[in-house]
Amino acid sequence: MFKGENVRVLINASPLILLAKADLLDVLKRLFGKVWTSRIVWNEVMWPLRHGIRARNAEILRNCGWIEIVDLTESETRMLNSVMLRFGVDPGEASLVVLYRRGFNLIIMADRDAEETLKNSGFNIMDLSELVVLAAKKGLVNAREAARRIWNAGYMTEEIERIMLGQAP
Repeated sequence: MFKGENVRVLINASPLILLAKADLLDVLKRLFGKVWTSRIVWNEVMWPLRHGIRARNAEILRNCGWIEIVDLTESETRMLNSVMLRFGVDPGEASLVVLYRRGFNLIIMADRDAEETLKNSGFNIMDLSELVVLAAKKGLVNAREAARRIWNAGYMTEEIERIMLGQAP
């Protein structure tokens, strides 16, 4: 699943924000070329700027020309509540689930419960620790350093800690 292989990647708000805070957004572009997100997720990411609050991560994200924002159709919008109830996810995650049906191959998330639920329902889900490992295998980052930066950005999971300690692949 890499740039040039027609991989269509959806990404949720938390991974976008965390990667921006960790100065690792370029990993997404280098791995996938372009990523997509829903207008619902994008509005969540841009919330501080829309409310007059300076947020470096939102400013960085706003200037990424390789992040495509996708609007849901009327019928997709009507599906949101049932998707939220069925999978126990928030509106942003539900919007990505709905968009996935448009031929996307992967959703990048940073919510362990939602990831597990969606994986068990047949969705191809990647979390930030898996993204770090993939980027390291491709020679794009030093896994331990990237994990440390993501940890410092606020994503403090056991998987990220193991990568920082050199205990994960």
